Amino acid sequence: MEFKSDKEKQEDKEYVSQIDKLNKLKSGLYRRKGGPVQGRVEHELHEKDYGLAQDWGRSGLKKEQQDIEAMSSPWIKKLFLVSIGFFLVSIAVVAYVIYGGSNVVSSKNIDIEVVGPVSVGGGEEFSLQISLANHNTVSLELADLIVEFPEGTKSAENLSQDLIRLRKTIGTIKPGQAVNELARSVFFGEENDQKEILITLEYRVAGSNAIFVKEKTYTVAINRAPVSLSVVGLKEVSTNQEFRLDVEVVSNSESVVNDLMIKVDYPFGFQFTDASPPPTFGENSWRLGDFAPGSKRKVTIRGVMKGQDDEKKFFRVVTGTQSPLNDKEVGIVYNSSFHEISLRQPFLGAVLKIGGEFTSEYIAESNRIVEVEVDWVNNLPVRINDAVIVVSLDGQVLDEASVKVERGTYDSSNNTAIWDKRVAPELGVIESGESGRVRFTFSPKDINQFAIKNPEVSIGVSVSGNRSAEDNVPQEVRSFVEGSVKFKSNPSITSRAVYYTGPFSNTGPIPPKAEQETTYTVIWTVLNTSNNISSAQVKTALPNYVRWLNVASPSNEKITYNQATGDVVWGLGDVKAGTGIDAPAREVIFQISLLPSLNQIGDSPVLVPETVFVGDDDFTGTELRASARRETTRLATDPGFRLGDESVTQ
Repeated sequence: MEFKSDKEKQEDKEYVSQIDKLNKLKSGLYRRKGGPVQGRVEHELHEKDYGLAQDWGRSGLKKEQQDIEAMSSPWIKKLFLVSIGFFLVSIAVVAYVIYGGSNVVSSKNIDIEVVGPVSVGGGEEFSLQISLANHNTVSLELADLIVEFPEGTKSAENLSQDLIRLRKTIGTIKPGQAVNELARSVFFGEENDQKEILITLEYRVAGSNAIFVKEKTYTVAINRAPVSLSVVGLKEVSTNQEFRLDVEVVSNSESVVNDLMIKVDYPFGFQFTDASPPPTFGENSWRLGDFAPGSKRKVTIRGVMKGQDDEKKFFRVVTGTQSPLNDKEVGIVYNSSFHEISLRQPFLGAVLKIGGEFTSEYIAESNRIVEVEVDWVNNLPVRINDAVIVVSLDGQVLDEASVKVERGTYDSSNNTAIWDKRVAPELGVIESGESGRVRFTFSPKDINQFAIKNPEVSIGVSVSGNRSAEDNVPQEVRSFVEGSVKFKSNPSITSRAVYYTGPFSNTGPIPPKAEQETTYTVIWTVLNTSNNISSAQVKTALPNYVRWLNVASPSNEKITYNQATGDVVWGLGDVKAGTGIDAPAREVIFQISLLPSLNQIGDSPVLVPETVFVGDDDFTGTELRASARRETTRLATDPGFRLGDESVTQ
């Protein structure tokens, strides 16, 4: 007899219960509520043997139940619980590492404090105090401080060197430690520019090769440009009228501004005539080079404007550093300015004629009378009444007492010459197309006496009159013309030959004897009056009977001798205004020897022929020349010389 366990008995009961449920379902299949339908054959399900084992259902259920029980066995449950526990512990560890780990570095625990000015003048030194504080519980190792500067920044130690990035090695920053560093630089830029400085701390932690960073941005404003820029010129001009534009640059910087440049963008219709100094590139770019503190430079541009009446024209002037990519362009802009000009039809036209030339700028000798004429014409199709011509003169060098006005009046209290119908009746009524001319002259003061630097007289001409409009209401018409007269500097060169005086001892017979050598000392002295002179030199050519002894003083003056040609050249270079007047004169002394021939007996041989000074006037842009008379054995400036000692004897 087979005995079953309680579990098997329970399984049998469940199997029987399932069979009962199937039988009930079978009996109720195709049955309507209330019984079968009359007259309708209802189909019945018939059992069919498929050859399956009698206990297939029970064994299948049993296997499924066994799988469920297997899954719910104790060691599986434990594994599942362990997995959940490991997951929760991992989350806790991560949270601890991020928010409270005692051996982990967080960038939130690193402070970068920056102390410095919020604004700085262009060209001034700018210093930042940078504090790096480590609030972590572990050290920051191999720390580097990196400061990245904006474009146009220069090194405080070397202004010619661009400063793009500054890297300083810090080393180790211990927990709770703060490290202070100083970053020095010089900013250049346009006024009101905002400059951003990026400060980065790079570091590592023990046991890791990864590089971590902490960043901070500091903003500073340029409150004053390193150079100031001013543009001065007429606000109204007439079509085809020549005018000038003065661009002046002044250094505001406490240090040298390197590679300064000016560029002017001309409006459409402007025709460039010339400029002083001449442009470095094309017609609109000037390279000024290095600009020392307090330096000032002016560029004068002349040209003619064409366009329509009442049309407005704009000149844009930019100054800054020369671009490293294009020599003709401004790289970092320090300052910019616009100048507006309105075109006006010259109803009553006027043209200046200075020194016989139709020009707005005339270069004159410092000791000459200047003649000025104003040509006027009525360009209107109607008459102009009661015309008045007013000429204003201005300049420190102007000698007010020298002004002479032809058929006009002159007021020396305000340096104004006036012509109207009372002194020039033709100005009372000017018919269409009529023209005329007024004249005056003036002289400069003695430049040597008054020590005037860069002497110039400005001339402003205003021509006005009344015309009748269609409603017979008089309307004023006006025209403006301006010009200037610049006076050249007046350098001088003197040459002296001596025997008994001077720094050198001379030898040989006096009077000189034929076929015997006598030495002489030659002294050249250069003076200069009003304007700086550059590229100056003094030159002469010694005769073939005079020998160069290669002795000169002072040693800092550059004097050379060409044996093949006999040329003696003194290279002075720059000669400042006032040299020999309110500053020491330039002087060089050298020694020569004379070996006269028998055919020169009774003569006074030439020791030094005519000596010529040549240089460039920086103010007027012209070449200057001066000369000294030749020097012979007649030593007129030597106090030991006696008349008769000049003739060669036998």
